[in-house]
Amino acid sequence: PAPVDQALYKLALGNEKHIDHRPADDLEPELEKAKKEIGILAQNEEDLLTYVLFKEVGKKFLKDKYVRSLKIDLNLAESFQNEDTVIYPI
Repeated sequence: PAPVDQALYKLALGNEKHIDHRPADDLEPELEKAKKEIGILAQNEEDLLTYVLFKEVGKKFLKDKYVRSLKIDLNLAESFQNEDTVIYPI
């Protein structure tokens, strides 16, 4: 290891500020928000990750996967769902 050439360092960095921390620390937590959004369609962590990674496509996949086992009309449930409403399967 050798010291970094400061001229090269400034040339590479340009007007940007250097990052001196873990970049992932700047990300907002998503899982709790996603759990609320997907609701009962996330029966396990794999389902939650499916939704987080694929959003609407994942949500449609999960609806198709659980439509019979949940025994509820998911379209009707979504029309009534808000932050204060909890919908339980039969």
